[in-house]
Amino acid sequence: GFFIAGGPRLFAAARDEASGPSREELIRREVLAAVAKSGAEKQREVDARLSELLGRLEDLSAREQILSRSLEALRTAAEETVRREVAFREEVDGRLKVEEEAFRTALDRLEALAARLSADRPVAPPAVVVPGESGAGPEEPPAKPEPTAEGPKPAPPAEPEPPEAVKELLRQLESGDEGTRFGAAVQLGKSGWAGAAEPLGRVLSKDKDTFVRRAAARALGELRAWSAVPVLIDTLEDKEFFVAVTAHKALVEITGQDFGYQENLSRTQLRKVVQKAREWWEAHRNDR
Repeated sequence: GFFIAGGPRLFAAARDEASGPSREELIRREVLAAVAKSGAEKQREVDARLSELLGRLEDLSAREQILSRSLEALRTAAEETVRREVAFREEVDGRLKVEEEAFRTALDRLEALAARLSADRPVAPPAVVVPGESGAGPEEPPAKPEPTAEGPKPAPPAEPEPPEAVKELLRQLESGDEGTRFGAAVQLGKSGWAGAAEPLGRVLSKDKDTFVRRAAARALGELRAWSAVPVLIDTLEDKEFFVAVTAHKALVEITGQDFGYQENLSRTQLRKVVQKAREWWEAHRNDR
């Protein structure tokens, strides 16, 4: 029975071994071999690409660390620069304040010195006309107004003639020498002659010398020159701070009003101060 039952299978296996693998088997083996070869090549390519990418990643990481250190160094340097700049500005501001105070002190001393020099300067005496000399006849008394039916008409008050010393100061105020003009302005402020307000106002608005303009502004304040208020208000916009602040002091002395002028005003704030002063003048110009 064994041979009968297993005989056909044994004979079939013997035939298969004798004839070799079938065509389908050979094709299947070739396909599997090709797939295996292709997979191995692809794996090698992937491994190589992955290795290249890992190298680039390491390079980028190294560069990132270098850039981070450089950025930190730049940040530290910038902070140090800002600190030094702040310290330098504070030092400069301190020096400027010291120099400004020294400059103001020098101006005051210069004005005092000019006042003493002007006081010591000899003034030419008034010319005396002797009757009979240079064709001059005897001095005649002024004619008296003739009485009329309505009575004598009073003559209009004439502006008082300035003293000879004041006339000399007015001539010096037109000098081409800045020191002479400066001393004349200082002395006119101390002369008490109200008629000096107009020439001092012209000097304040037109003279090119800072010291002369400042002396003129101070003199107008000492004279309490009401008519000079407009030119003093305009001088608040003088490009030289010392001239402008002296003009404001003169305005306070004359008007009794503090219009708010101070150092380091912005352009807008300065315009508001000047506008306030002008509005006050328009409302009070006829008070005197």
